Amino acid sequence: YSDIGSEILRQGLVGYNGCLFAYGQTGSGKSYTMMGRDGDDGIIPRIVESLFETMQHDTTGETKVWVSYLEIYNERIQDLLSAGGVAEGEVLQIFEHPKYGVVVPGISECPVESMDEVQRLMDYGIKRRAVGATNMNSHSSRSHAVFTLRLERSARDGYGEGEEVGDAKVSLNSRLNLVDLSGSERTSKTGADGDRLREGTAINQSLTNLGVCIRELAEKAGRWSSGEYHIPFRNSKLTFLLKDSLSGNSRTFMLAAISPSPSEAEETLGTLRFASSVKTIKTSARQNFGTQNMVQELQAEIRNLKREVDEHRRLAVEREENLIDPEVHEQLRDELKMREKVMQSMKGRFENQLADAKRLAVERQRLLNNYGLAEVEAGEGRMPYLHNVSPDPLLSGRL
Repeated sequence: YSDIGSEILRQGLVGYNGCLFAYGQTGSGKSYTMMGRDGDDGIIPRIVESLFETMQHDTTGETKVWVSYLEIYNERIQDLLSAGGVAEGEVLQIFEHPKYGVVVPGISECPVESMDEVQRLMDYGIKRRAVGATNMNSHSSRSHAVFTLRLERSARDGYGEGEEVGDAKVSLNSRLNLVDLSGSERTSKTGADGDRLREGTAINQSLTNLGVCIRELAEKAGRWSSGEYHIPFRNSKLTFLLKDSLSGNSRTFMLAAISPSPSEAEETLGTLRFASSVKTIKTSARQNFGTQNMVQELQAEIRNLKREVDEHRRLAVEREENLIDPEVHEQLRDELKMREKVMQSMKGRFENQLADAKRLAVERQRLLNNYGLAEVEAGEGRMPYLHNVSPDPLLSGRL
């Protein structure tokens, strides 16, 4: 944490996007490093705890924090903080704005004011996360997970690396993506079959695409942004989601987890080669100022798209024939819907969002009770109950 986590947090507080992703084979300690265990916090809890400690002692500005948590499971993006049933969860799409980068419209962004609130959300998300057993690691996470902190800070002149503005306050905002990738184990070594085999195939495909993007970015040395080269980020949900972190507006760290076992030497070498390629990639991080301009620009784009959709519809009616490409018309409607969702997440007063968050917290607890996932103390009440106990705290009492 001292080497990586504290630096990501420091940069985030002065308006720079950050990313940390843990890469390595199954069982090498990625989830342990990112999340930790009881009494031994990982990088993510330490970042959150340090964030609120910094906010408590900060006299130069005011910071607001939002949390989101998603998983990519079998190439489907699911909201781990949704208050809806697991089977009812909306499959989310990724949207790339030409100016503001990659976002996930419709994702639950929960405003938080304390470490306890974040911990409850993390626990809830972990309970929803898809987990299955393999021979290699009976507690292996079978999906990629992305935990995101969105920070919005009003700071006085001189804070961070912005230009001086007299006595005025500068609004800084940033996103910190903390990514726990699933292991890239070979199916022949894990004994996977059926659903586990399909999971492994999807995981290996997304990690293979990640490797392809990393290799091409390293070979092109950043020249792809001029349009001379094409990097296949859209070939998988994982690489599309990490596009900004790998090549755009972000200060990105990679953590390579390896096994000490001699029998895993080949996998270890592969991880180290991958890490070596990542080291050569250059990103172009910049400070992000305010969200008001983004809301205004999105509102203007939405008005323009609505006019364009209405014009398409009017021409079709006037000519009484279907001269409009249905795919183009549907694409316009999708663009409109995505922008409306992004704008909605940016609007509203923080205090009102906190009130909504309290209501959703009650719904989440009710959902856990319905699924029998609410934690209870042994001997509590007179009704019998089943309680999952696992050596892995990511699972114990959560499934």
